[in-house]
Amino acid sequence: MSACWVRVGMPVKIFPAGPVTRIARIVTFDGDLDLAVAGQAVTLGRLLRKTEDIFGMPVEIEWALDEQGFRLLQARPLHVEPIVVPDAIWLQHPGLNGHPAGIGWGSGRAVVVNCECELSRVAPGDILVTRVAGPALSHILPRVAGVVAELGGSTSHLASLARERGIPMVLGVLDATRKIPDGAQVAVDGVAGVVRWLA
Repeated sequence: MSACWVRVGMPVKIFPAGPVTRIARIVTFDGDLDLAVAGQAVTLGRLLRKTEDIFGMPVEIEWALDEQGFRLLQARPLHVEPIVVPDAIWLQHPGLNGHPAGIGWGSGRAVVVNCECELSRVAPGDILVTRVAGPALSHILPRVAGVVAELGGSTSHLASLARERGIPMVLGVLDATRKIPDGAQVAVDGVAGVVRWLA
């Protein structure tokens, strides 16, 4: 079985985990739901595994749960890349860790945005550093070389869009808007979930 983080009604990431079965938990807007007790974790795990078997690779799926059970809404390949640091010089600089949510590695000028009203400051090739990676940011993705956000997860809609466009993204980076200096040169590793900047 594959490891997964499951969010009700949201995309689900599946990573090969070898013979180990690790189904985490389902997070709802009302709090955590223990599916293992409800027996639904096994059903969802089988659905995820079957989808992965059909694709022959890790997949990302969107699903819904109703009175009839789980419904697969859509599925697409989840491209998992090996971690590569293009320039080892970045390893010597300050960094923060988060959840890898995009693919690849990119660098550019950090633009720290605290509200949507500041998005006009983001120029082509910049790294957007923000508090929330919400759907409202989707229109800016074609301009940026990467995205760093304090909130959000790798199964969010914006993360899916970033992966489809090949944009490095790291989410769940605590205090990113406070610690990453506006205007600093930043490197975003969307595979390892690491952000580094020149101090």
